[in-house]
Amino acid sequence: TEEELSQYAGVYTRPFADVELGMLNGQLVGQVVFKRGFPSRDVPPPPPPAPSSFVLCEKDRLLGTAGPGKGGPVDVIRKKDGRPWMTCRHPRLWYHRGTPSDGGSR
Repeated sequence: TEEELSQYAGVYTRPFADVELGMLNGQLVGQVVFKRGFPSRDVPPPPPPAPSSFVLCEKDRLLGTAGPGKGGPVDVIRKKDGRPWMTCRHPRLWYHRGTPSDGGSR
């Protein structure tokens, strides 16, 4: 349901990029935002790829249904208080930076 999917909304971060997950027309949609280039900070960041859509295929497991994430599983690991802490899309780890409603705190 939309309520189940919305709990995964927020910003997930890595040193070179963030993934912003949010609800759009009842779907969970993710957008990668590059923060800097690679292999050094002097290289400008590349343009963002197309957004990806995700569905919940089981508890704390998302599956990409459209865009560059299509077919890819995303596992969510939770903090002790139940909030999402990081997601894994092997071999990448994305730390949940928060949501606009909680001030973006980890």
